[in-house]
Amino acid sequence: MEPVYTCSEDALVAIATDDVLDGLCTPDEAQTLQDVRRRGIPCVGLDDAARELSCLHPPTR
Repeated sequence: MEPVYTCSEDALVAIATDDVLDGLCTPDEAQTLQDVRRRGIPCVGLDDAARELSCLHPPTR
């Protein structure tokens, strides 16, 4: 994965490292997180990402 510093209009969830969520990040990362939160997009840590994404796309058989 690579860091992304913009958020598309159709984003459903943002995934960030625990450091970023805790404010231990670069100014660009902090600005991106503020933008995401201002738009009301849920932001989750890496540990919660799989659960959040599985709700969006149920597993196929």
